[in-house]
Amino acid sequence: MKKLFLYAFLSFAISSYCQTAEDYFKSGLSKLQLEDREGAIADFTKAIQLKPNYVYAYSNRGVAKKDLKDYQGAIEDFTKAIEYDPNFNPVYFNRADAKYNLNDLEGAIADYTIAIKLKPSDAESYYNRGGIYLELNDFHAAIDDYNKSLELEPNNDFVYLQRGYAKNEIKDYEGAIQDFSKAIEFNDGNLEAYFFRASAKSDLNNHVGSIEDYNLLIKLSPNDSFAFYNRGVAKSQLKDFEGAIADYTKAIELDSEFADAYIARALAKIELKQFDSLCADLLKARELGIEEANTFFEQHCK
Repeated sequence: MKKLFLYAFLSFAISSYCQTAEDYFKSGLSKLQLEDREGAIADFTKAIQLKPNYVYAYSNRGVAKKDLKDYQGAIEDFTKAIEYDPNFNPVYFNRADAKYNLNDLEGAIADYTIAIKLKPSDAESYYNRGGIYLELNDFHAAIDDYNKSLELEPNNDFVYLQRGYAKNEIKDYEGAIQDFSKAIEFNDGNLEAYFFRASAKSDLNNHVGSIEDYNLLIKLSPNDSFAFYNRGVAKSQLKDFEGAIADYTKAIELDSEFADAYIARALAKIELKQFDSLCADLLKARELGIEEANTFFEQHCK
């Protein structure tokens, strides 16, 4: 028995001793897939110790660190991988994401640009870079990137949504509505697309169309206080003050601290000369920080 145990022990020891960099790498990948990121990092580190120029080990260790929000550590690993293989597209993509999470937006743009140069068919890199341009208020650059992303993946509702938002910001409301409609065509549960399309229609003074979209949005999301509030605003534009008051009231039921809804309801009540409950709305709006409420309070509640 002792001999058998000793043999088994020696076999295990020799097997462990003979593990290669590739063995540790495969083990790390398995752990990464199982979301054991700490274990994956340990295995990738062992692989790198045995093979210091192991690009994939650096790259995947960087991914594990990024998942753990160690963005600086991830960037260091991605940079090391790039030193050994400057043409490996996924590393630039992942390093861009890590830089973005550290608010290095220009650095992220630079990495996405290299990723695109190495792989011009990468729709996601265009989309992500477009998103950063959007954050930087460079709306035309964002639209250019979203255009390219949609050329490569024409059925992505999120890209239509983002491009529509960028068009809305440059006051291309018709173009924005077309994009929001396309987003809804590909995903009729895209709540943001209904919301922004309704808003763009209001910007074009199409308040009836705006109300129709808010109706659809409220059907899909009946607890959305902003949808009720904005539908109330559209109804006010059409002089339907009773309907507007009902919507503002619903918005307040859903969010009792909704300051804009209180002042809007008060203004609608002024139009209908409903002075009995007007002052309570103005007091609440003032309490919530709406300075404009003071003027109306002085006019109607003294």
